[in-house]
This record gives sequence, C-alpha cells and structure tokens, in this order.
Amino acid sequence: MHNFMKSIGFSGVTTKKEMDQLIGKVLAEPNYKMSLRAKNKVGKIQLSKDFGKNFGISVVGEYDEKGFLNVEYCFPYYKGVTVSDYDEIQIERHADKESYAGICDDLNVSVSLIFFLQNVLEYLDAAKMGDRMKIPRKVLFAGLAQKGLVILEIQKNQEQKQSEIAGNQMRNNLLAAARAGDLDAIESLTLDDMDMYTIISKRVKHEDIFTIVDSYFMPFGIESDQYAILGNILSVTKQQNELTKEMVYCMEVECNHIIIHVCINEKNLLGEPAVGRRFKGEIWLQGKVLF
Repeated sequence: MHNFMKSIGFSGVTTKKEMDQLIGKVLAEPNYKMSLRAKNKVGKIQLSKDFGKNFGISVVGEYDEKGFLNVEYCFPYYKGVTVSDYDEIQIERHADKESYAGICDDLNVSVSLIFFLQNVLEYLDAAKMGDRMKIPRKVLFAGLAQKGLVILEIQKNQEQKQSEIAGNQMRNNLLAAARAGDLDAIESLTLDDMDMYTIISKRVKHEDIFTIVDSYFMPFGIESDQYAILGNILSVTKQQNELTKEMVYCMEVECNHIIIHVCINEKNLLGEPAVGRRFKGEIWLQGKVLF
C-alpha cells in the first residue's frame, strides 16, 4: 500500500483487495495510456486515471508471452504545471523495480534535487535513441504531502522583497563561481554563512524561528526524494476526489524560489490555506520531465 494514497483522497484504502479494485478501475478506464513494443508485441505499458483535476493513480506493468498484464507497481500522482529549467537532468533507475529518479542541481537550495519520475515510458521511449537522445532540461515539479500546517506570512515591503531577490541572485552567482573553483567566491560564501549564523543566533533569543526563516527546502528522512518544505502559497484550490468524495487541497507553493504544486488531503492539513500564507510540511517530490 502506497503511503501517499491518502494525499489524493484515498485515506480509506487500507487493504490489498481495495487497492486491487482501484488498479482495476485504472486499467478499465485510463485517461492516459502509453506502451512500448518489444519483438513485435506490446511490452511495457503505463496507464493513468485521473480521480480529480490533475491528480490520480498511475499503473506500470508488462505483458507476458500469453498476453496477460503483470502489474509491476502503481503510484499516486499530482501533475505540476509550472516549468522549471536546468542545465541538465539526469535519470537513474531504482534498484528494486523499473521506476526512475530524476536528479538536477539547483543553486537555490544548494543541493541536488532528487524526484520520482512520473512519465516512465516517455523516458524509456526517448532512451531508445541512445547517444542521440537530447539531454532533458525541463521538468514540472509536484509534491504529495501526508500532513501539513498553514502558518501566517512574514510582512515585507517592496524594498525588502527587491533586496531579497537581488541577494539571492548574488548568492547563486557566487555558488556557480565556487563550483567552478573560484577561491574568492568560496571565501565570500564562507564569510556570509558565518555572518548569517551570528545574526540568527542573536535574533532567535527574542523572535519566533518562523519570523526569521521565511522559506526552506531540505531533505527529510531516509528516502532520497522526500523533503521538508516551508514556502509561500501562490494559489490554492479545493477539489473533490470523484470516487471517494474526500476533499483535497491543491496548492502552488514557492519554496526557495522553486515552484512546486502540492496536493494534500483536507483531513491532514491544519489551518486554512490562502494566498499569501505559508505551507509547512513534508512532501514526496515528483516530476514530469519534458523529453
């Protein structure tokens, strides 16, 4: 049973029999279907069914010699709509099954972003090109959250917002230079971190931590594609799962200048989300790479 099924409104699905019934619905009435041929017959296949706007369940399997479909795995998904650009996106296979992870370097979070690849068969189809396959550079990020919290925003005037944008751009330029081996950039970043530590150490004695920390994006737990995030809510819609009638919140969240579309069950969100407020939670990061 996938831990994030409840994120898209399937909190009542707790047994293998119920999960098999859901898979049957996906196989019977898919909204999306893609297959790859192997030796003049259909081999790998991916079918997806939406149970609400932009969210649903995807099933990946393979046909055997007798034409029977063997389901390898399934996963809940939420579709992102904002394109993020990178110099290069690498794709790596998971060890236990033929699912894949995407990896890209993002200067805004100073770490490599690792996400679960949603469009597996599109990648396998593109990979048949071998060395002729173009390096993917664009991805649509989305996240499923098991639980979350809505907190108030930090009030900033226009001058503070512009200063923050300029400061972030300067830091990204220094990070790029440091990765290229610029010793002056490395020294400057080290001094900036020391100054930041000193400032925060003084402020935290008299202020709440969430008035100091505006946004964060950091790895969470032992799974490489799960992250703890805090970000500004840019848009929010409340939708209903067509099958279970459970309500879910679909939010566009800006976190460390990265746009992520987050889906969470209404039951598991504390607070009322609204534009301008902030979302805090742990997400399973997914991505659709544009090949």
